[in-house]
Amino acid sequence: MRLTDRHQICSYLLAATLLSMWGCRTAGPSLSVADLWSIETSKALDDACRRDDYTATTAEVTDEAKGLGKCINDPALARRWMNAVQTRIENNWPTDYPALGAEKVKCLEGLTNGVMARLGARMRDFCKKRGSDATRQMIASETSEFQDPKCTDLVRMTPEGCFVEAECPSASSNSISARTKPRKTRVICHDGVKKIHRIKDPKNQNLAWNEPFVIELSGLQSYAHVTYGPPNCHGTAQAVAGDLLGDLQLEDVMFARLADEPRCGKEAREFVAANKNTKIAELALNPGGLLINMKHEDCTASQCGKVQLWVDHCTDETMADQTRSSTQPFESAVFIEDMCVECWAGILAKKGLIRTDESARPGCILTTYDHSVFIVHRSAGFCFAYEATSPYGPPQLRASPCRLLDQRFENHFCPGATNLPALLPQKG
Repeated sequence: MRLTDRHQICSYLLAATLLSMWGCRTAGPSLSVADLWSIETSKALDDACRRDDYTATTAEVTDEAKGLGKCINDPALARRWMNAVQTRIENNWPTDYPALGAEKVKCLEGLTNGVMARLGARMRDFCKKRGSDATRQMIASETSEFQDPKCTDLVRMTPEGCFVEAECPSASSNSISARTKPRKTRVICHDGVKKIHRIKDPKNQNLAWNEPFVIELSGLQSYAHVTYGPPNCHGTAQAVAGDLLGDLQLEDVMFARLADEPRCGKEAREFVAANKNTKIAELALNPGGLLINMKHEDCTASQCGKVQLWVDHCTDETMADQTRSSTQPFESAVFIEDMCVECWAGILAKKGLIRTDESARPGCILTTYDHSVFIVHRSAGFCFAYEATSPYGPPQLRASPCRLLDQRFENHFCPGATNLPALLPQKG
């Protein structure tokens, strides 16, 4: 969806409003964050199990493994890769859900098979495009990486916007009781993630949707839980990496709703005029954030788009969100219309993120057509990416085998040795 399609944007806003009324709950005196996690997770998994397209049978997974093995001319290697990925997913089953009974265990097994069937199909598609030799080498390398004894997973987000890192269960943990034993954990924080979390989810309505393996198991059911916050995927990625586009300056103003132009247009234009020479990173916007429509074809590095004040809607004393303070009579962000991906690459390079063919690692921004993610963690062959699902959806922590993630995103922008410490997650 392009942000200039204002009718669609209004539809998204209406959907967000209705969902916040009907489906979103916040922690209160009688409902803790842990309770919300359990309730929302169980509901998402239950809903996914009712849909045939989210589940698969063991036979279907076996067929995918056979097809992949045939394509790479190494059936045994294909089975080892599939088994290793499946074990990693099963080791991250929610601990309380299987305790609800055999039906819940059966549900998780079906959903895990569904994920494996999808991942196997993606790897097989890659094999058809790149050839058996390249795919076999990639799978062999990743399968070896899966065996790293220092394996850790990011398993959830804290209310402060930090991540909980957990040691992987031992290789012998092949039973439900073993997998659900408490894991040694620590909290790691990243200033950029914490900043975006405050903008995108100020009331912590979507904490339960930062359990990456549950998101995959539930068929991305978390897309239904919408928290208002303008930064889209590209804006979120660059902000987490350190407001890389923060040196740009406003050129004009755009209104999400044409009806708002006569209401607060004068104030919006005065704001732009008064801040023409101010870097957008220094603007006092409410709620703030960056929206980028990116062009990927027929454009050059000199085409960096039009930087505009995005007026989402006018406010007054009765409409204003009391959780945020602002002296402006509108809620706003920054909208860059039609930025060429080559300009994006140039700006990121100046900030130390160089386009490279290397595999994803912490600190990298990965970009493909209409989507960008920021890599916050990599361990034992799995990458954990922080990404916004849409301009009006919550940011999420996603988990994926790194090599499949590499193939999904053709543009990798990664920090060099001099920039690495500032971009890695900070331990806290």
